[in-house]
Amino acid sequence: MDELLRFIALRIDGLCEKYNLNHTELSIALGFNENYINQIVGEKAYPSLRKLDQICKHFGITVRDFFDYPLPAKSPKAPIIAEIEKQLQKMSLEGLQGLLVFTTEANKPKETK
Repeated sequence: MDELLRFIALRIDGLCEKYNLNHTELSIALGFNENYINQIVGEKAYPSLRKLDQICKHFGITVRDFFDYPLPAKSPKAPIIAEIEKQLQKMSLEGLQGLLVFTTEANKPKETK
């Protein structure tokens, strides 16, 4: 397996997920062929450096930022965390503050007697 191609695919897919874009929407937004991002994320093609730069600019990052990013290890929690992140984006500031208090308390070590 080509590790660089896999990294690029996962990184672009993660950015799309973070910004709630599907691959076709990103392709169209950048003026690319509709299937361009699908080809990259499907690990069938590398992006050109120019197009990678366009992708990065779309997400407000540099090419250096793109590559200077540790991909999270896959864990059984990953899909649940991704869904929680989507839901958090929809919450009010007050709701987020309440959730922070709750999670902070829930993660405190339990006292033993």
